[in-house]
Amino acid sequence: MALAVVVHNVPPDVKEAQAVMRRREAEAARQERIFNVKARTIGVDSGALAAQVEAKAAAKKLERERELALDNAMIATAHQCDVLQQEVDRVKRQQQLEVAEYRAKHQPKEARREWDLNDPDEVKKDTIPTADPSKLGLSSAQLFPGMDSTNDERKGQQAQQQVEWADAQVAAKQAVKAAEAAEEKADFAAQMEIQSELNQLIAMHANTKQQFVVAAAAENKVLAEQRQAAREAEKSANAEANAADINAQLTSAFLNEDPATTVSAANPNRPVPYHYKGLPPEYRQYVLDTQMQQAQAASQQKAAASQEGETWDKFMLYQNTEATKMELAIEREKQQQRKELRDYQLVQAKEITAV
Repeated sequence: MALAVVVHNVPPDVKEAQAVMRRREAEAARQERIFNVKARTIGVDSGALAAQVEAKAAAKKLERERELALDNAMIATAHQCDVLQQEVDRVKRQQQLEVAEYRAKHQPKEARREWDLNDPDEVKKDTIPTADPSKLGLSSAQLFPGMDSTNDERKGQQAQQQVEWADAQVAAKQAVKAAEAAEEKADFAAQMEIQSELNQLIAMHANTKQQFVVAAAAENKVLAEQRQAAREAEKSANAEANAADINAQLTSAFLNEDPATTVSAANPNRPVPYHYKGLPPEYRQYVLDTQMQQAQAASQQKAAASQEGETWDKFMLYQNTEATKMELAIEREKQQQRKELRDYQLVQAKEITAV
């Protein structure tokens, strides 16, 4: 009896999405274990972990059983396909043997249309024209070599033989065609039987897959509800713990700035460093006034330095202007001297030329 076959043809994109979802859930569970202070310090739920391990073991066992059933069904199908293929090969060999036997029995070489051209004993069978004198007429005083006295009869026999050959070939072709049609019909019936079995296997696989999906969805829904309830309970517990912590901090002496907690027991004039809440308001005002006075003094000093700098800049500008004027006067004097020297040299040159 063939076992039920369960085939899960999951598309690659769905497999990849499922793998990504599993990795995300594993990462979320890991972060929950790491960042949850209570779970890290108190511990984890060993009962839930044991239940998860048992569920995974059961799922693996079911998967192994499904794979085993699928392997057995595939082996049975392959065996049946081999048997059918052997039967088809046997039928083909039988048909070929029958065709060869028919040709050897009803289509010998001597019955072929062109046998008279290929007969090796044609010369031995030929007779001379005068072998039968009764067939010669009055005008046939002599028969010459190469003359055919049975031409008309031979042509008629050949025509009748051609008709018989044509009828035999038509009958042989019709027989071959009928045999091929029967073979194709048998092959088609075998293929339809195999396809029917495959369709049944596919339908069984689809039904099993649908049942598996529905069961997985129901299990996921139950797990989601359990996780949601656990998150709600944890959220409520955290809210209560946070409210108690806030209330304790609001009523503590540290946040209420109790003056008695800021005075040192060794020296009443010194505050406790870790309870020091800052200077008194009057001392802070004194510090602010001192800072304002220091800022005004620094501003006045900066203004005086700026004014002194402007005075020095004006003095340096005046000095630079005077120095520029002196350089221009010296340059004009030098130009005048060069001009006088050039005129004097021209005069001397003219005098020397005149002499």
